[in-house]
Amino acid sequence: MKKSIIFSLLMFACLFALVGCSGGQEDPVNPDTPDTPDTPTVDPEDPFYYPETNLDDGKRRTLVGLRVRSRNVTIYFGETIDKDSIEVYMVYNELENSESRYSAIKITNFNLDDTRVNYYKEGTYRVIITARVRDYVSSTEIQASIKADKYESLGVKHLIGIKCNETINVALNTAKSSIVPENVHAVYTENEYEGGQLVLIEGDRMRSGYTLSLDDVDTSKAGTYIAYLSYSEDYDGVTITVSTFFRVIVK
Repeated sequence: MKKSIIFSLLMFACLFALVGCSGGQEDPVNPDTPDTPDTPTVDPEDPFYYPETNLDDGKRRTLVGLRVRSRNVTIYFGETIDKDSIEVYMVYNELENSESRYSAIKITNFNLDDTRVNYYKEGTYRVIITARVRDYVSSTEIQASIKADKYESLGVKHLIGIKCNETINVALNTAKSSIVPENVHAVYTENEYEGGQLVLIEGDRMRSGYTLSLDDVDTSKAGTYIAYLSYSEDYDGVTITVSTFFRVIVK
């Protein structure tokens, strides 16, 4: 009889201990609820928050690739993409204390290939950005959305673009001063639409008044080069500047 009473008391004590332990135990961790929900996650597509890397610190690192802060830009007729508004980074995955982390280098000298963009037709176009850091060369893609006209409020016929022949051919060692674009026309609009398309008005042929840049053209070497053409007009204090480019083929 005494043994059974002692056994019952022991069982009661064990049950009390178990209840006490379960009452002090934390709730199971929910994998869908992080411990620090206010801590931002590291996103390899948003390198703005990455620490700047030092390629000479001896750490092991691998190239992740080129990343751009914003992958979408909006351009209106008469504008071109502003390289200064694009933040480009070369991103790495590096080891630190046996743990990997993302780091980045901001790129200021990169190539922007907008040859697929029709700056005078609404739509979305691919733009390729390429950059080099030492032996690493990487490319990435952004989208340029071309929209009609941010100067509609002017309510007058106004400049919206400039056009010329896409290609001219010149001989080797041609003087740059003799290189001129062919069939240059300013393009205007009165903000009228037909069939959902903005009506464009081609101006008279221009022989002067525009700005021509041949900085990238080297007539001492055969090849294809890009020349840039721009033109501005003022409307009651609002200056509209339009630009385009054409190929100079040196043979």
